[in-house]
Amino acid sequence: MFTTTLWRLTSHDPLHNLAFERYLFSSLGKKEAAVVIWRNSPAVMVGRAQNPWYEANTEFLHSHHIPLFRRISGGGTVYHDLGNLNFTFMASKPYFSRDLPIIIARDALRSLGCDVYADPRRSLFLRHNGSAYKITGSAIRETLTHGLLHGTVLVHADLAVLNEALRAHDPHVHVNGIPSVPSPVTNLPEVTIDAVQATVHEHFAAHMKREGVVMYRPAHADDYAHQLRPHLDTQRSWEWNYGRTPHFSYRDGTVSAEICHGIITDSSVASIVGKRYSPRLMAGPLAPDKRASHKATSTAGLDRAPPTRRPRY
Repeated sequence: MFTTTLWRLTSHDPLHNLAFERYLFSSLGKKEAAVVIWRNSPAVMVGRAQNPWYEANTEFLHSHHIPLFRRISGGGTVYHDLGNLNFTFMASKPYFSRDLPIIIARDALRSLGCDVYADPRRSLFLRHNGSAYKITGSAIRETLTHGLLHGTVLVHADLAVLNEALRAHDPHVHVNGIPSVPSPVTNLPEVTIDAVQATVHEHFAAHMKREGVVMYRPAHADDYAHQLRPHLDTQRSWEWNYGRTPHFSYRDGTVSAEICHGIITDSSVASIVGKRYSPRLMAGPLAPDKRASHKATSTAGLDRAPPTRRPRY
C-alpha cells in the first residue's frame, strides 16, 4: 500500500530543517512519499552547483549574521525568512512527479483568491496590477530510486533584506557553476502565512489520500537527534557549503587567482595560495590606495535602494 507522511516541522532553524529533509530523503522506503511543510529564520540557500560568492552578498550576510547553506538540489539561490512558506514533496519512483507538487501549490493559492499560474520551469507567478511577479520557485533532486522537489512561497518576506542578501555578481568573479535566472518577485497580497500554510497542507493531504494512506506527524527539534547528527555535521560544514563550489577565477586587473573547491590554488599573489577564498582576503593583497577604493565600492551599496529583485529558485 502506498503511504504518505505529512510532516510539519516545528523548528525554524534552517540547519535543522535542511538536515531533517536530507534524513527523510535518505531513509524513504518503497511505495512511500513525504510532504514537509516548514519555515526558516533568515538564511540564504544556494543550489548544489552554484557559487555562493557570485550569487550572494556574503559580506552583508556575515555582518548581519545570516547563514548561508548549500542544498542537495539544483536550482537557483534563494532567501528564506519567517515570511516564506517552504514545502517539500518526495516520493519513491515511479510515484515521484516533478509537476505534481507545483500543481497542488498552485491550486491551494488559487483557492485563497490569488491569481497565480505555473511556468515551464515549475515556478509560480502572481498576476498583480497588470504585471507578473514570481512568488514560488522550485528545485529538484533525483536518484535512481527517489525524487524530491522543494519550493517556497513568498507571503510576507522582507524583500529589502532579500534584495541585499542576493545582491552579488562581483564582476571580478568568473564562474563555471550555474547562475540564477533573474525574475521580479513580490509577496502575496492580503493573505496570512498561517492561512497559506493550512491551505497548502490541506491540498497535499486531499490529493495524497487518493493514492493511499496519509499520516500526520509533527517533528520537533530534539525528536531525531541521533538520526540527524551526520546530516547536521555535513550541512554545517564549510567543506559542503563553500568547498563544493565548482572551479572559478578571480581577476580585478591587479590580482588574479584560480579557486578550486573554495581554495586558492594559483594566484599572482603567492601569499594567498592555499587559503580559503573570501572577498576580504582578495582585498588584502591590494596596494593601500587600491584597497581604500575597493572598500568604498563594496560598502556603498548598503546605503542605496535595492536593485532589481532577484529570483527565488
